[in-house]
Amino acid sequence: MKKHKKLLFPILAFSIPVIVFLVSLLLSKIYFKNIFYIADSLKQYVPTFKYYYNVLHGNTSFPYTLTKGIGGTMYGAFFYGLSSPINLLLYFIKDIELFLIITTLLRIGLSGITMYSFLKYKNNKNIESLIFSLCYSLCGYVLLYFSNIMWMDAVWIAPLLLIAINKIIKDNKYIMYILVLLYGLISNYYTGYMLALFSIIYFFYELYINYNKDKFIKNNTKKILYFFTITILVGLLISFILIPIAFEARNFSRGFEYKLLSLNYNILDIFSGTYIGFGKIHSCTNYFGLLTYASCATTPLIINYFTDNEISKKEKKASIIVLLLFILPVILVPLNALWHLFTVPNGFNYRYSFLLSLFIILLASKGLNNNKPKSKPLIIYYILFIIVSFSIGYVNNSQPDYYLQYLDIKKIIITLVLVLIYILLIIKKKKKYILFLIPLELLLNVYLIFNESLFLEKRIVTNLDNIINDNINIIKSNNDSMYRYETVESLTINSPLYYNYNGMDIFLSSNNKYSLNAYYKIHGIKREANFVKYTNSNILADGLFSLKYMLNLYENKDLETIKTYEFEFLKLYFQKNEYALPIGYSANKEIKNINFDNFQDILFLEKIYKTISNSDENILEELEIEKINNNKYIIKNKNKKNIIYLESKTGPTNYDYDKFRPSDKYGVCIDCNTDEIELVFDEEIDNIKAYSIDYDSLKKIRNNINELKLEDKGKNKLYGTINTDKNEIIILSIPYEKGWHISVDGKKVNYYEVLNGLIGIDINEGQHEIVMEYSTPGLEIGLTCSCLSLCILIVLLIKNKK
Repeated sequence: MKKHKKLLFPILAFSIPVIVFLVSLLLSKIYFKNIFYIADSLKQYVPTFKYYYNVLHGNTSFPYTLTKGIGGTMYGAFFYGLSSPINLLLYFIKDIELFLIITTLLRIGLSGITMYSFLKYKNNKNIESLIFSLCYSLCGYVLLYFSNIMWMDAVWIAPLLLIAINKIIKDNKYIMYILVLLYGLISNYYTGYMLALFSIIYFFYELYINYNKDKFIKNNTKKILYFFTITILVGLLISFILIPIAFEARNFSRGFEYKLLSLNYNILDIFSGTYIGFGKIHSCTNYFGLLTYASCATTPLIINYFTDNEISKKEKKASIIVLLLFILPVILVPLNALWHLFTVPNGFNYRYSFLLSLFIILLASKGLNNNKPKSKPLIIYYILFIIVSFSIGYVNNSQPDYYLQYLDIKKIIITLVLVLIYILLIIKKKKKYILFLIPLELLLNVYLIFNESLFLEKRIVTNLDNIINDNINIIKSNNDSMYRYETVESLTINSPLYYNYNGMDIFLSSNNKYSLNAYYKIHGIKREANFVKYTNSNILADGLFSLKYMLNLYENKDLETIKTYEFEFLKLYFQKNEYALPIGYSANKEIKNINFDNFQDILFLEKIYKTISNSDENILEELEIEKINNNKYIIKNKNKKNIIYLESKTGPTNYDYDKFRPSDKYGVCIDCNTDEIELVFDEEIDNIKAYSIDYDSLKKIRNNINELKLEDKGKNKLYGTINTDKNEIIILSIPYEKGWHISVDGKKVNYYEVLNGLIGIDINEGQHEIVMEYSTPGLEIGLTCSCLSLCILIVLLIKNKK
């Protein structure tokens, strides 16, 4: 019976948050009507998990894959978002949304049971530990950031880590600490770093409050050095992850700018995240507030903790320092960067705040046991809290975009009422009522957040899945799998990863800058971006990237339509660009000298084709343009060409964005097969030129280019043959990056960057066999460091045991 009683509270700590979260999902019609995907979950994590599913089932290669945009390594992406051992469950669950729901619920339940275990370890009280574990497993961070599933492992690991640190201090036992921290680092090196940083802070905190402060450093030097050494060695154990990622990070492209050495003067950011119902799931990327909500009871209970005479001043000072280490980064941006692995987050701010919630709950649980509460500090706090609440309300009126979408007056009033009730209960020493009220409040918080969040309605993806898979099968039957395919209509911007085809679309934090440089420069776009989205707009540019097949919203009558898919309000056209170059082809060596700084207009594309083929053949035909006034022009399209290239700095206003694709230097008009095309601009524009393609000339150029007949052998290996009649270079429309080992006829050759980001290799006249094998740069060095660290760690543990 006692055994069952011992299991009861851990089971409740796991199951209650799971049930609450699951019921909230069902009430929000998640899975049946609305989708579970939020923000980057839809854009990045769903496709990468689908890729991981294919890897587990042997359907694609790892770490290099041609399905990452136009190709790239997934090593960094794997150890950032996929490497948690929990994710191995994906092998058994093909439905990615169902997998995400199940594993999110599992992680939330685990955070409840581990927090309960930590609090029980600290105070040996079942009911209190259970209630405060609910505060942690249903805290604001979990409810609002749950879609970033790769961070959720750190949430449930953190309490175990604190138990392990206490065991080090009290019993000098390191095994649990090593295993838990290592698990956290392997699951996600980013949040694992935060766990390691917090481990150091918490180690000093516990060591300081448990040992005499006189000669603290001198008496604990050995323990401190040993702990630091062990922590560093555990970090070095994942050198096989960190060193290759450091190599890969040299190629990363980030699509935003930030000022590292700056201050945040809005101190309301510190308080805003403490209110009940703060935030909406669908807009969670832009929060400015520090997500510290765990219950409205926590702050009054922390004040009760600091006024408890039975708690030493030494411990209170240490607690203040730890709180400041979490709160000051809101104001001091360099400290915020320190918590975030020396970067500044692009959305999803203060990603370490689950650790602050954990520490706040620990202090609040101690404050609950103050049997002699002091009313004056609580009243002063409440007055100050009213002032802060009034300030936030004022900001809502003057700057509605700043707080209003996250925190409204209703939530502020509810919070003020709840805080007042908790203060009165603390003063009256009604401990049981506090413990009873907290779970009810947590339920209200979950309701407010889920009820006011907008979940995307499920789109019918079945037809689209069938269409894309049908397209891919047609491509395979034509033996064209080593050409690229792309769709303007897809579930995600990472559709190649999701559907497992060679494409172009890409949006990952680990994007290769060479891939983006080549794409944007060739398309004449100068703006910074960290993604590629196909827009069916440019036959010449797409052809350079081997894009032979496409699923379009508009039928380009200049291309061959293979199949049409009709719906009630929509048509999709599966088309073929017979002029597309292969992924590998021979080119004139002069292509190395193309200057991308000087050529950014549509004529630049013509120059690339002519240089590649060493031809004087003109591809573009200039069309007659009649100038009506400085804002209005008419293009004479006598041959009714379907696609027209416009050389100007801005697109016309009379074509919607789906039809007219502007870039920084030229625009492309789709479905323009009329005799005359009227252009109206918002501003005065001079020197407008319009071009159409001479497909006969383009075909001649394409037929004169030698193809590298390439095969994907899997396991990061490509094999090809080519026959050239002169000394040339081979261009591969694959992003340049370190790690390729390329051999020609069995002899290793060097490769270099060409066309502003693609791979080029020199080739002599004749027939040749090309073999390309990819191995992760830095992996051998990383494995060596990991093995050395493991050996040293084992020696230290044996020595410590003696």
